[in-house]
Amino acid sequence: MTTNLIHGFLWNEQGPINYDRTKEKWPRTQTIEPIHEINSAVFLANSRIYEKLNDRIGNNPYLYPLDKIRGFDIDWEDDFKIAEAMRIAKVAQV
Repeated sequence: MTTNLIHGFLWNEQGPINYDRTKEKWPRTQTIEPIHEINSAVFLANSRIYEKLNDRIGNNPYLYPLDKIRGFDIDWEDDFKIAEAMRIAKVAQV
């Protein structure tokens, strides 16, 4: 399964989810434990996993991180605009 690694201050309604503010209020983002965001680029699994678990992710997935460019996920219109700008920039480099 491919993922995008997110290094940042990630919160939900209860507070931070990837660091402990009681230990360090504002840790360096470079040292925060990264969170894997599934980008749905590739899922490789034996058919038995699909049959047994009724899922494309097994019980012990191998997380394969991609960099921000190759792992760019297009879910929203703004994402598409960013991807289009990235494509134009890449063509301009050639």
